[in-house]
Amino acid sequence: MMSVRRVLCVLVIIACYRNISAVGIGERCNRTVDCFPQYETLCKSGLCSCLEGYVPKADSSGCNPTVKHGGKCEESVQCNYSNETVCQRGTCQCKTRFSYNGERCVGNITLGEVCDHDTECVAAHDLKQETVWCFNKQCSCKRGFKREEDRCVIGGDCTADSDCADLGNSMCNLLMRDRANCACTDGFIPVGNNTWCFPVVHELGTGCEYDEQCSYKLGQAVCIRHQCQCAVGASLTKDKTCSAAVSSVISLSCFLLIWLVKVIS
Repeated sequence: MMSVRRVLCVLVIIACYRNISAVGIGERCNRTVDCFPQYETLCKSGLCSCLEGYVPKADSSGCNPTVKHGGKCEESVQCNYSNETVCQRGTCQCKTRFSYNGERCVGNITLGEVCDHDTECVAAHDLKQETVWCFNKQCSCKRGFKREEDRCVIGGDCTADSDCADLGNSMCNLLMRDRANCACTDGFIPVGNNTWCFPVVHELGTGCEYDEQCSYKLGQAVCIRHQCQCAVGASLTKDKTCSAAVSSVISLSCFLLIWLVKVIS
């Protein structure tokens, strides 16, 4: 029978052999155990890759975790929550002339001003910079959107559906009398301060992102924890929609009646 010491030695040898024979990030593999270090990698499409939530180190010797703004980092590639980031003094920060808006690092150039890159442009109610870009050296609204003061909203000029591509779930409304504008397709409605086209929700309990998706067909319904539900004070009706409670309606009617009597008298 092998002694405990001998068993431990065998295990150490096996572990060392696996580490020596394992391959690094980007190299060919047959199984995940071929990759090193094993707890950060997987064999995907025949190549050693980093697990979700990790990025390759600069020397491809392993993976580092992705880091949120202000978090501790070793390399700038870990700060991949935005394009204009850098690992500075051990933490993820925005590059010079960019500031963090709660979503990403953005510039401070507003609509109509001169720019060099998309990330320099900002528009109101657009933390992810999805409606604005740098076009012909000027911060402008993307295709499908039009400028409304300091923000970009649905309704950009168009001649074909492809002109509305950046808006998504939209079409070129050729029925407009004076000009054709981008509009939401059937089954979709404007949401987020008239910024995006999202699907109409037809049943309570169905997934949602905005209150408008729920209230369009379901009455006094709102989006709570990503599900359409009756708003506070509203009740479920026989047709499975939401309506204001009867007591609330009666109270409002009584109030108006009392007010009217006072005005007449």
